[in-house]
Amino acid sequence: MEKWKSKLFLMLAFLVFLNVTVYADIGVIITDVQISPEQPSFTDVLTIKSQGNFPGGTLWHDTSDFIVDDFSLQLDLYFTGGSGPMIPQLWSHDDQIDALPVGSYDLLVQTYWKSSGTQDYFLHDEYTTEFTVVPEPASFLIITSGLLFIRRKKRAFE
Repeated sequence: MEKWKSKLFLMLAFLVFLNVTVYADIGVIITDVQISPEQPSFTDVLTIKSQGNFPGGTLWHDTSDFIVDDFSLQLDLYFTGGSGPMIPQLWSHDDQIDALPVGSYDLLVQTYWKSSGTQDYFLHDEYTTEFTVVPEPASFLIITSGLLFIRRKKRAFE
C-alpha cells in the first residue's frame, strides 16, 4: 500500500513541476519573417508570415497592429501566455496587407507579451527585414509595347 502512495505522490509532484512557469523568463521570440509573394508587385496583396518560438506554457495571439509610414512598415503582435508544461513550442502568425506603391520598404515586426491575468504588455522581441515592391511585369510590357506602337505609327505618317 505504501508503494502506491509514494508513486502517486511522485506522479503529482512531476505534474506540478511541469506546470510551474516562471513568467519573467517567458516571451515570444521571432525567428523568421517572410513576405509573400517573394517579389511583390504594386497590385499584389501581401502576406506577412511571422514565426518563432516560446519556452513553454500556453500562448495565444490577442491582436495585431499594422502601421504604414511612407516606406517604413511596422507590425506589432500581442500575445498572452499562461502556465503549462515548460516545453519549447513553435508559433506562426499571418497578416495580410493591401497592395503598396512601388518602392523599397523596411518592415519591423515586434512581439509584445503579457502573462495571463495581467494588464500590461511588454516588448519582447524585434525582427527587421526589407523588401521591394516592383511594377507588375505585364503592365510594364503593355506600356512599353504601346509606346513602340505609337512611335512606329508616328514614323509611318512622316
